[in-house]
Amino acid sequence: MHFPRFPYGSMVNRGERLLTASTPRIAAFAGAYFGITSLTIGWSRYGGGLALVWFGSAVAAVMLLGLPRAHWGRAMVAIMGASALATSLFGFGPRMALPLALINALEAWIVARLLLAIRPQRDWLDNVSGLAAFVAVGGIIAPGLAAIAGGFVASLAAPGAWYQHGAEWWMAHGLGTLIGFPMAYLAAGGGRKDLSIRWTAARAAELAGHLLVIAALSWMALGQSRLPLLFLPIVPLLLAAFRCGREGATFGTLVIAAAALLPDHHQSMIAGLGLTDRELVLFLKFYLATVSLLALPVSVALRQHQLVLDELEERKALELLVADHSDDALLNLDENGLVRYASPAGARLSGADELVGKPLGLFFDPLDEGLVRGVLAQAAASPGEICIIERTV
Repeated sequence: MHFPRFPYGSMVNRGERLLTASTPRIAAFAGAYFGITSLTIGWSRYGGGLALVWFGSAVAAVMLLGLPRAHWGRAMVAIMGASALATSLFGFGPRMALPLALINALEAWIVARLLLAIRPQRDWLDNVSGLAAFVAVGGIIAPGLAAIAGGFVASLAAPGAWYQHGAEWWMAHGLGTLIGFPMAYLAAGGGRKDLSIRWTAARAAELAGHLLVIAALSWMALGQSRLPLLFLPIVPLLLAAFRCGREGATFGTLVIAAAALLPDHHQSMIAGLGLTDRELVLFLKFYLATVSLLALPVSVALRQHQLVLDELEERKALELLVADHSDDALLNLDENGLVRYASPAGARLSGADELVGKPLGLFFDPLDEGLVRGVLAQAAASPGEICIIERTV
């Protein structure tokens, strides 16, 4: 009896190579996670509570999506370490660092796992249905589940009931994922093919110009208290989404979020609303969520439209390739029966130097002209049906 010989050595070597290749990626993402969450905590904590917006789950979920499932455990440990360090230094302190780190890592795992389960084709930013799945998972389901435990832990370290902290967690983490995931995903290579094909220096310069305009108008709108200008940054943001697609919507929304987090809002236009710190946090979250949900669907719809156009162009090129190498006369006619396109074989069979703009009857005996016109009229009246005429050419 003979048993198959498995290449155990090669399998081990391949696993070691994958492990070695994933280690720098995990380290880079963990460093980015620590830096982003530390800045977020330092900028956007009001009244000693949770951060206004939390980008950490987006960064961690993108890291998981770019790794083999066998390496997710190591990635989760790295994220927990970075989260615990950021919380210890800038947040609630070492006592709450470990439980919050565990909840943050689990939230990122839920985002990545559900996105792969619902849309394994990874089209979360390519079409409307993919975007709907992303918004449901990243903005509602995952942060909502994590908010149950996160609100309880936050209530042990800051004043307020657990359900109040849970609601703030839900909004902060959902908003951060909606804003941060597209940027992190594209930066990590999720749109690398598109970037290599379409992103020229001129378009990058145009995007930079849009972002400068958004930054200027955002600072003008959010940094003063005389006029209600919160709508002002939305106009250039939608223009950036229209002109530059997902990148324009993602980075433009991030610029507005930065402008909302940086100034002292007790001296800005929002101060005139007479809000408490908690109400101020809720208002800013609502504003940023509205901005994000305005821009991202526009960019995704344009992206889907561009994919349809690309598919049509590829199909047209393939049809032309087939027509040019076919021995059959392939013709495309307008509504009057005149030739719009003729394959090389069609030109040879007709004997004419130029077919474009000529009638189909050119291929047949002049006595058959009435029959040809009748068949063309029948075909025009019955789209999708096949009409046959048999005559000597």
